[in-house]
Amino acid sequence: MKFSKKILICMLVISLTACSANNGPERADLHDKLNITLPPGWSEIQAIGDNPNYDSIADMVSFALQNNQQLKQQAYALAADKLKVTVSQSELWPQITAGLTSQRRKTTSDTFSNDSELSLDISYELDLWGKLSAAEQNATLSYLAAEQAFIQSKQTLAAEVIKSYLEIIQAKQLLQLYKSRREAAKNNLLIVERGHKLGLNEALDVYLTRNEYTSEQSRVASQESVVVTATRTFERLMGQYPGGSVDFSREIPLWLEDISQVIPSDLVAQKPSIQSAWLSLLASDANLAFSHKQRFPSLNISASLGQSAPKVENLLDSSSLAWSLLGGVTAPVFNAGRLKANEDIARLNLRQAEQVYVAEIYDSFTAVENALTLDASTKKTLTTALEAEFNAIEAETLSFEQYQKGLVNYATVLVSQQRSLEAQSSVIQLKTQLASNRIDLMLALGGKDLPLISTISSRP
Repeated sequence: MKFSKKILICMLVISLTACSANNGPERADLHDKLNITLPPGWSEIQAIGDNPNYDSIADMVSFALQNNQQLKQQAYALAADKLKVTVSQSELWPQITAGLTSQRRKTTSDTFSNDSELSLDISYELDLWGKLSAAEQNATLSYLAAEQAFIQSKQTLAAEVIKSYLEIIQAKQLLQLYKSRREAAKNNLLIVERGHKLGLNEALDVYLTRNEYTSEQSRVASQESVVVTATRTFERLMGQYPGGSVDFSREIPLWLEDISQVIPSDLVAQKPSIQSAWLSLLASDANLAFSHKQRFPSLNISASLGQSAPKVENLLDSSSLAWSLLGGVTAPVFNAGRLKANEDIARLNLRQAEQVYVAEIYDSFTAVENALTLDASTKKTLTTALEAEFNAIEAETLSFEQYQKGLVNYATVLVSQQRSLEAQSSVIQLKTQLASNRIDLMLALGGKDLPLISTISSRP
């Protein structure tokens, strides 16, 4: 009786401990653990926490790879896929379980009896047809495919970070251009108004100049919003709060050096997205083999070693030891077509994976061809735009000088100013486009030339 009470107390303690362990952390503690910084309120620009200093593009990429939440999600999913491989591999080994039970019964004659049992059970399925091996191969190949997809995601994130960085520089350079245009329009307005007071200019010229000045003010205000929006996009890629407070004041890197060229066969062998599609295809093939072999008989062997006694202390008495060995064959006879349907589904999934692989190859070829074409045309366009920018700035300066001399009207000045603005804006945008195209080309060629990509580990 005392022994039964001890067992009951132990079971209650174990149950209460398990319940306590499953309660999980409090919501506030979990929030602190995730290190989420909440702002005190909303404002146009929120400076939240310390903004890291990026000495190089490689520093930006490294920071994003460590802090981007979407990439972390994929890292955890990849770790789970790796554990699935362990689960599938365990099916190839015998399963051993141990058990200890103790019970007390009361019969109808008001008598009590105790019964304790200690057992060791072993079960094993012989992999006659390679069914379990096919399942393990499917899990392994699926994990390797996910690993390559994870590498591709890292490369894509690196490209997005660099292109977002370029967008910020472009937005700030355009803002600086618009501010200089605003100051020039303000100075022109002072000159025209002074000339009008002296009777040298018409009132129409004053109104046109005022309109130009207010237009430049609106352009500056609009571009300031573009800068903040581009900065917030960059901050989210870096895994930070979108406060719009990152400061960049650099020139646009053009990356005009030669990029390592690869032939199409090399691209197929080294690009992570293509490798991921190929491994997924192999995994689908292994899954079809597993689904087909599910329809074959299974041979199972089980063994049991144990003993029972009225008292727990007597369980180790060899006189009460018992064992059993059982072998059995099971085969599916009727399942309403379920196994055949699963095999047909696996076969269709394999056909789908084949087309995904072919499409990925041709899509990669298309991306490379388009990037090469765009790279060549953008360089030619930029050369022409630089010459047009020089001519437009000279024409703008000359037109205003001729206006002051009374040789041209103010409409000519406005036209030259607009052309100068368009030419200077075009040069800034073309430089960004050329650099961005180079990033797309590096990514399309397998990402080897992207900053820091060559040192990126495939591990989460």
